[in-house]
Amino acid sequence: MMLRAELDSLKLTQKSLQGNNEKVKYFTGLLNFKTLMLLFNMVSPFLCTKNIRIGMFERLLRTLVKLKLNVPVKDLGGRTSNRFITEQCDILSKLQPEGLVLSDRSFDISDSVGLHCAEINVPGFTREKPE
Repeated sequence: MMLRAELDSLKLTQKSLQGNNEKVKYFTGLLNFKTLMLLFNMVSPFLCTKNIRIGMFERLLRTLVKLKLNVPVKDLGGRTSNRFITEQCDILSKLQPEGLVLSDRSFDISDSVGLHCAEINVPGFTREKPE
C-alpha cells in the first residue's frame, strides 16, 4: 500500500495537485491550485471533445506544462497544421454571426471562419514580424 501511495504522489492529476501549491507552481507556473481550478473552469467549455482520449483537466495541465517548459507542440504526428486542429476540434462552431477571431498572420483560417459568418483580424503588430 505504501508503494501505491508513493506512485500516486508522482502522478500529475487533479487529485495529486489539490492542496499542493508548490507542485502546481513548479509544473504550471500558476500561483496555486485555486488559480489552476479557476483557469480550468473558464476554459473547459471551449476545450475540444472530439477524438480525445484524456480528460479535459489533464489536457489543460499538459498544455500548461508544455507552455512553462517552452516545449514545441507536435501532436498528431508532428506534421499537423494549426488549421487542421482548429477545424477538427469544433471550436469554430462556437462562433456567433459577426464574431471576430484574432489570429497570427501565418494562421490562415479566414475561409473557415467565414463559413460561420464571422471575420478574422490579424493585429498590425504581427504583420511585419518574422515567425
